[in-house]
Amino acid sequence: MRAESEVSGDIINDFPYFVSHKTGDGIIKAYALCIGPTEYPGDKDLPYPDDDAFSWATYLSEHKYNVTCIVGYVDSETIILAIKNLLEAEDADDYVAFIYSGHGSYIYDPEFEKNVSAIWLSDGKFITQDFFAEVNSLLDSNHVFWFFDACTIGGMRILGTTGRYVAMASNETTYTYGSSQYEHGVFTYYFLIDALMKKNNDSSDDGNWAEDAFDYAYKECTSETIPIYPEEADGNPDKAFYIWDNRIQGRDSSIGGGNPPPNPPETPIITPYYVSLNIRESEDISAPCTTTIPVSYTHLRAHETSLH
Repeated sequence: MRAESEVSGDIINDFPYFVSHKTGDGIIKAYALCIGPTEYPGDKDLPYPDDDAFSWATYLSEHKYNVTCIVGYVDSETIILAIKNLLEAEDADDYVAFIYSGHGSYIYDPEFEKNVSAIWLSDGKFITQDFFAEVNSLLDSNHVFWFFDACTIGGMRILGTTGRYVAMASNETTYTYGSSQYEHGVFTYYFLIDALMKKNNDSSDDGNWAEDAFDYAYKECTSETIPIYPEEADGNPDKAFYIWDNRIQGRDSSIGGGNPPPNPPETPIITPYYVSLNIRESEDISAPCTTTIPVSYTHLRAHETSLH
């Protein structure tokens, strides 16, 4: 997730929609956005963000999350609309996860006259930490998991307020990368695949504590030949943050619901009104897709690169 220091697109600081706040309805549901852009301007394509997003979608859907997975050509409008729909669906009782793997940037923001971390998307636009801070305040959920596998993304630590946990692959000046050995971003591999999926961490219960997954990933990432230095921000450091909970109820069919597809990650749950991809390699997975509307999903396998 190589950092792009030259600003070649618009900077987005503000969430453009009004969303009413909601109290809990007494039912615990879970909602996740898993975002993995692989198509970028110029020669900046990345090979593994879609794999990262698919793996997170698989893991979270197995634990009853309503998952929206957006990969390939991912523009800012698509992300903003997906967040709008998420905000309209969740309430104070629910679990929320936001997963991003892709390019990160640490750029000067003339509106606030300061440097900020931002995600960089396929349309060349930057969505900043201040945008996500506004979204963070609009979320009614008291249990929000933020995960960023990107370079120079450490400014997202401002999201680590009460009831929130943030895992970041870098600070404002450090970098991360993807590995052909793991076929994922290195941070995602150790945090998700090795720690959470294989349960190679010290968590009690079901091995779903974010803090223990981070500790394991930090140890492994810093031991790599090219070390990575992840960071975390924990809004409740005195207690464990559970990524999922056995009390979570079944999926909402209007937000990418249904049972997990038979062979993820090749067939992730995708919410149709979020997906608009037009890339090189096409694969129709409307049959195994579990949404209420058939979906034709287009998958990019970008050229491989060492740093992303």
